[in-house]
Amino acid sequence: MKTVTNKLSILIWIIFLCGCKGLYQNDYLFNVALIKYDDNKQIGYKLYQTGIDNYRFDFYGIKQSDTVQLFSAYLNDAVYSTADFATEFKNDSIFIKCSMNIGKESKLFGDKVVILQP
Repeated sequence: MKTVTNKLSILIWIIFLCGCKGLYQNDYLFNVALIKYDDNKQIGYKLYQTGIDNYRFDFYGIKQSDTVQLFSAYLNDAVYSTADFATEFKNDSIFIKCSMNIGKESKLFGDKVVILQP
C-alpha cells in the first residue's frame, strides 16, 4: 500500500510541476536590429512565442559591446508578422512606433530616452 501511495504522490507532484507556467520555456523566434546610431549604438528586439498567438518582444540596446535590457512588450491573440515598427529621432529621444498596440514604455539608454509607442 505504501508503494502505491508513494507512486501516486510522485505522479501528483509531476502533474503539478507540469502545470506551473513558470517552468515553460518561451520559444525564441528571431532577433531584429531596429536602428543603429552614433557609430557604436544599436537598438533592437528579440521575439519569443509565449503561447498560441501570444508573443513577447524584448527590446534591448547595445552600446559598444554591452547589451542592456530596455523593456518587454506583449502581443496577445495576434500574428507577430503584422507588427510593423518605425523609428524616429526627436531631440534627445528615440521613438519606436508599432502598428499594433503592444503598450507604451520608456527607458533611458545612454544620453537618449527610448520610447515605445503604439
